[in-house]
Amino acid sequence: MRDSLTRRMSKEAILAFAETVNGCDCDKILPLIAEDDKELSGNAAYVLLCAQKSLQNCLSGHTGFIMEVVQSTPFEKSRRLLLSLLEKLPSDTTNINVKFLDYCIDSILSAKTPCAIKVSCMKLAFRQCATYKELLAELKMVLDTMDVSMLAPSVACARRNIMKKLLATLQ
Repeated sequence: MRDSLTRRMSKEAILAFAETVNGCDCDKILPLIAEDDKELSGNAAYVLLCAQKSLQNCLSGHTGFIMEVVQSTPFEKSRRLLLSLLEKLPSDTTNINVKFLDYCIDSILSAKTPCAIKVSCMKLAFRQCATYKELLAELKMVLDTMDVSMLAPSVACARRNIMKKLLATLQ
């Protein structure tokens, strides 16, 4: 399995590989997302994202590990794919991962963060804050500090949609 994921793969090859993955393979693929090999970690993250429906039960117990990898990986492709995976997984709103929430807020405010990662971080930060009014107010302040005229359209749209949800939740 590792050998087939170390080489560059097309979208079709990833999708075909993802169809063959089952719940038993989760423990084999999951550690590969933290590897130092760019292709291997990116392909493993892509496979997990594409096979997400069949692996959802297995992956939901590993969200903490996935969050750690997101914060530590130097590869933007892997980070973006893992953030997308976290968006699709059910979240535990009672136990907030403060370190990950801080990472999301820092990413939202950083000028160096790619748009797709900013958008995913906004969504995940809102999900983590959703049950705590104090955190929602803090997230609103963070989003208010963003200069809308300087944002990419995708980031501005995500900000606007999250602000709508925030204002509806805070009232």
